[in-house]
Amino acid sequence: MLTDQKKLIVFQAQTQNVRELQATLANLKRLIHRDFISGNTSSAKALTRLVALSYSAWAEALFSKLIHTPYGFSCAEIDSIKAVGSRNVVNGWKKCVELGLARIASADPGDVLNAKEKLDELVKTYIEEPSQLRNKIAHGQLVQALNSKNDDINAGLTADILSLDIVKLDRLRSGAQGLADMIEMIIESPEKNGMKHFAAVSRRIVEDLDRTQAFRIEDKIALIKAKYSRSPRAKGAVTNEVQNNQMAS
Repeated sequence: MLTDQKKLIVFQAQTQNVRELQATLANLKRLIHRDFISGNTSSAKALTRLVALSYSAWAEALFSKLIHTPYGFSCAEIDSIKAVGSRNVVNGWKKCVELGLARIASADPGDVLNAKEKLDELVKTYIEEPSQLRNKIAHGQLVQALNSKNDDINAGLTADILSLDIVKLDRLRSGAQGLADMIEMIIESPEKNGMKHFAAVSRRIVEDLDRTQAFRIEDKIALIKAKYSRSPRAKGAVTNEVQNNQMAS
């Protein structure tokens, strides 16, 4: 049976797990950026698959960390979230939204409705729509996705997996993190003033996410190469190459 003491233990453990997975993702991204600069597409592709796998683990740890937040959900509420989330993690996130909003009856009904609309949209876009994809990746289907019976290829999900890149994965991670931050704000500060703060923060989160919608992997590679070309390291490499050519002649 879950107790407040055990809830704190799980929260602290998952906080460490989330932090470690974030560090892993950052290190993998640095390696991918290096490959973009050198043009090593095969290495970048392999590392992107590791990012996808790490992201799937991170998303699971983030959800567990969220629902065990101290001074957030009660032990009974956490049990109810786990009950529906164990069958379908999307329903677990939806239960978080439902229970969180039920705490703020003192706020203006219009504010609560706006909050629900924003949270529901984030759940749909960043949790529900990619949930099958994340589930396949978490089960090791990094190149070929199988159907629900595991007796044939799922062509649609396979195409989605093969089209994944670091930009798309970054967007999914940012969306899930933004959603978690918004739910955490509600369950920790459900009073009326907290809802006003929620409106400002949620607007910034949604605007930041919307701003990245048109950003593509080609844009990312161009930016990284442009930044590298202006760096002292790149200028030094050019100088060394010129000196080597002069010595050779």
